[in-house]
Amino acid sequence: MAPVDRNGFQVAVICAVNVESKAIKAILNPNFGDENPYGKADNDPNSYQTGMIGRHPVVLVFCSGMGKVGAAIAASNLRISFPRLKLCLLAGICGGVPSDKIFLGDVIVSKGIVQFDFGRQHDDRFVRKSSFYDIPGRPSASIRSFLHLLETSKEDTGFQESILQCLNAISAQDPSIAIHPPADEPDQVYPNHYVHKHYNPVPCPTGECSRWKNVGDPVCRNSRDASCGDVGCQAAKATQRSPPPDRSGLTSKIHLGLFGTSDQVMKSAQHRDACVEEEGVLGFEMEGAGVWVSDLPTIIVKGVCDYADGHKNKKWQSYAAGRAAACVKAMLDQWTETEATQTRTGESQGTSYHNTQSKIMTQGGSHSFGGRNTFSIS
Repeated sequence: MAPVDRNGFQVAVICAVNVESKAIKAILNPNFGDENPYGKADNDPNSYQTGMIGRHPVVLVFCSGMGKVGAAIAASNLRISFPRLKLCLLAGICGGVPSDKIFLGDVIVSKGIVQFDFGRQHDDRFVRKSSFYDIPGRPSASIRSFLHLLETSKEDTGFQESILQCLNAISAQDPSIAIHPPADEPDQVYPNHYVHKHYNPVPCPTGECSRWKNVGDPVCRNSRDASCGDVGCQAAKATQRSPPPDRSGLTSKIHLGLFGTSDQVMKSAQHRDACVEEEGVLGFEMEGAGVWVSDLPTIIVKGVCDYADGHKNKKWQSYAAGRAAACVKAMLDQWTETEATQTRTGESQGTSYHNTQSKIMTQGGSHSFGGRNTFSIS
């Protein structure tokens, strides 16, 4: 059922880049006609799309770009336009920490965040601020309770079946979203001392790569964004990875833990491992701190598309984004709306939920619902 107005929305999903929002749009049933017939508050620069994910009315938020500033702006304006939100899911892709538990395509769900770019730059090092008054707060009691529920149910057959059903629906809705691992890019990880640079016989155009001796020495700019094949990284140096046998048949493994968040893209295996050793993070992303400061009740849900090192590429992004979207759907199947919000909305607006068409007609009848192609995930 469609909410009467923006006060009827309790769930939001925020995405920062196209591959993330595309996957969420594939699970967002456009039951309400126009992309956002509910409008937005005056001077709100955000773009929104509304619809249903399972039984929940959801607003999808499109950030203006990557990083915590764009995320903070989006989250702050979201709170103004949709003031009764009870759950905000920051969904998409991330870099994961390679281990015997985390593989490409797995999904990491946040129990908290560690902000790595907030601190002091000294002559010899950067020192992160980590006092009680500086670090982001832990999730609210309602979010912690929901995460506890997720921790106990994420391996259940019903949860995994929900993910499988959602992946099939995503494939039917948008075949361009990958639901199978890329055939031309194996799940592999290089040792943290094996940097991404030009190797013989591929010549370095500036000579910097040929002069490289130790981790921390400069490499040429051309190598930084080139593929491993283009610079001559030796596949024999990498460890080929595949999930253990006890995970066969599962669509994705769901891991709950800490995210490292920063405006800097993590592309250094040595820095990645140092952060893991110091803070115990499971993955790295760029928007969490921006949404966290808005005080929205937030959970980060992101699929692992690379290992946060210099060898990363974009070939696993669509696959990982689809896994995250399917996990969002499965999580919302277990999330319960807050009755108090529905009651308050009912007191101020009449009944909280009406038939979609009658709702729009009360706002002027200017939107049509005929002829829209929708799919259903039950």
